Amino acid sequence: MRAEDIVPLVRDALANYYDPVHLQTHELGVQLRLGSGGTIRAEELRKALWDAVEALRPGPAVPTESNAWLTYRLLWQHYVQGQGREAICAELGLGQRTFYRRLQEATEAVASVLVARCGQRQQVSVTGANGQGDLERAAAQAIALAQHSRLGLIDIAAVAQEACQTVAPLADQVGRSVTLECQGDLPQVQGDAALYHQAFVNLLAEALKTTATGPVVLRGCLVGEQIRFELAGFPASWEREAILRLDGVSVSGRLLAAFGGELCAQAGHNAPTLLWLVIPAVYVGRLLVIDDDEDTTALYRRFLQPHGYFVAGARTPEEVDRLLQDALPDLVLLDVLMPGLDGWRMMRRLQDNPRTARLPIVICSVLAQPRLALALGAVDVLHKPLTEQTLLAAVLRSATRPGSQDRAHPAAPASI
Repeated sequence: MRAEDIVPLVRDALANYYDPVHLQTHELGVQLRLGSGGTIRAEELRKALWDAVEALRPGPAVPTESNAWLTYRLLWQHYVQGQGREAICAELGLGQRTFYRRLQEATEAVASVLVARCGQRQQVSVTGANGQGDLERAAAQAIALAQHSRLGLIDIAAVAQEACQTVAPLADQVGRSVTLECQGDLPQVQGDAALYHQAFVNLLAEALKTTATGPVVLRGCLVGEQIRFELAGFPASWEREAILRLDGVSVSGRLLAAFGGELCAQAGHNAPTLLWLVIPAVYVGRLLVIDDDEDTTALYRRFLQPHGYFVAGARTPEEVDRLLQDALPDLVLLDVLMPGLDGWRMMRRLQDNPRTARLPIVICSVLAQPRLALALGAVDVLHKPLTEQTLLAAVLRSATRPGSQDRAHPAAPASI
């Protein structure tokens, strides 16, 4: 085996360094004779790549502006930290052509190291002592990548769906299926979509590699202000500690923790064997719906939560008081026709309380009384039934942060 023959394989393996499904059957692992016996080829290939990159790290006596340091930094920033070409060129002062030429040279250097070590590589079990060190190293890499990633708001349900599609070929190989059962109105989360995708892929792949039969099912739902994913598909006889020791589970747990999430397992005591992923949702605003119709509140929640709004519902004055004790919303969506205490009286009640007097209120009603609503202090009036676009537009123009000195100005209703 010659180094120049495996350069394309090395480039592809480095580009998919955090994808265990891709590495598990990678041709580079075959060429390097990795994954014999009971070992996992993906983990051995990942370790081999890591060791090869670290072998190119210059010593402390080498000047930092040398080509050797440039080679190492290119490999680390592009493949380990996942930085793009523009960011690397700006940081290292490289042109586009120079970037690609230097990256090609760096990849060839990794290939040379791999070939040199191929004949003397010792097979390492992921369950042995050395394997634990590899696991800690992989977890450290995952955290470093998370810390250097640009955070944004992402659709976690879509990421989970893509992860299920990613592991589908592996599921076909082992004769199992992967399904996602997810609420369609999950709010967004903060983080990096690629890293969340990798966390899901790791967990799904670990479930598929076990001796369990039947489908692997990932269920997502909103619990309070957190998103919870439940993963089923592990052997019923396993212990909780055995699941948490799996490489993909451990690394995914570290990734989730880097974004404020948590991963835990349930097993034994006649309970189903499950993994739980708890991810904090990100809300751009908090809304209080005061309406005696639960279906209406559910509809508003389905419209608004995917756009980052936390929607709480209250049907009675007592429920309103309880919710307002916890935290003030950014906006109140108020119905008029309610038993006991109608919308007009509820509005006056909120305005008479110094703590809630400045809350912006949008009237959502079948009653065509927009002039009265605005005269009584509403910032907007919407006529039921509402579309998602109409409701979202009203929320965007009417909501203000609690305590702000700038109260939303009354808007002209759609029809007066």
